Amino acid sequence: MKGIHRSTAEPDGFSQGQTTPANKIRAVLYSAIGIAIIVFLVGETINAIQVMTGKSIAKAVVASTFDDVVEWNDGNDAGVVTMASYKFTVNGHEYFGKTEVEQGSLSEGDQLTVKYNSNDPSKNRVIGDRGVLGRWFGFMLFGAFAAYLLIGTAINKFKSGEAGKDDSNG
Repeated sequence: MKGIHRSTAEPDGFSQGQTTPANKIRAVLYSAIGIAIIVFLVGETINAIQVMTGKSIAKAVVASTFDDVVEWNDGNDAGVVTMASYKFTVNGHEYFGKTEVEQGSLSEGDQLTVKYNSNDPSKNRVIGDRGVLGRWFGFMLFGAFAAYLLIGTAINKFKSGEAGKDDSNG
């Protein structure tokens, strides 16, 4: 029948065949957030590479410790670990870092061996500490998924708005 049009409104307020200014703004906002997440992930990847590829070695001293309750991967069990802050000196400049160890295994004044990036000693880790990789993997897993959803949604919003423009008087 000519003259009868059906609206197929989507739950989020986007109507098929319509690209309103509000819809465009929403799509641009989704894209911007997705791109910001990607930029953050690239920065974290660069940081992880700089920390993990450090070849220079220094002796560090534990400056402070405290016990912290952490939840393990299964979400049910919790345990206590010791968080230790350490400091070391390179070319007369003092640098700091932190590590997580078994409860009670470190105390103030203990010595640690640290690997650091010779171009930027603030990028450092205790030898054997792989915590930076775990954090990086978590960021990549959840961040990439969020960016994919946000940017994918924005692209679909633009496409759905353009799809109905060719259907005149359909």
